Amino acid sequence: MNALAGNPGRRKRAAAPATEAPPAVASTEPASEFAPPASLTKGEREVWLEELPRFLSTGLGRPSDLTTFRAYCEARALYLRCKKVVDRKGITYTTETGYVRTRPEVGVMNAQARLMAKYSDQLTQNTKARISTAAQLGAARQYQLPLPDAPSPTAHSSDAPKPQANHDDPVGWLQ
Repeated sequence: MNALAGNPGRRKRAAAPATEAPPAVASTEPASEFAPPASLTKGEREVWLEELPRFLSTGLGRPSDLTTFRAYCEARALYLRCKKVVDRKGITYTTETGYVRTRPEVGVMNAQARLMAKYSDQLTQNTKARISTAAQLGAARQYQLPLPDAPSPTAHSSDAPKPQANHDDPVGWLQ
């Protein structure tokens, strides 16, 4: 009960008796940033190890993308499990009443294929966004701001002729 109340009077408390250091807690983090997490299944781990070199080959794979990469690996592992069933048993099955139905694994495969495409796009979009940002920063560094004493390069003298609007160009209509 006292622990819940805290120290409302703000009085000094007696020093706690010296105790042993708390036992070290085993870390659940992988040894490397890109090592497969211990919570992955065997199939997911195999996909992780197979896909990781491709993911890192761009040189832009970051630890911040690992959540999406993990989701991709999980989706692909489930896709491959269902594919094994479909390869072994076929796309359809016959019910007890004689109807031919599509195997549920086919639907799961289709859903996982859509998820894999989505995660793949997200991974490449993150990469494209980083490349685009780097390019924009590089382009911005190319241009130096004019010094305060220097005339602005965009300043037009009143003697200069005004540009004529080009009505064939959609931007020309705005001038």
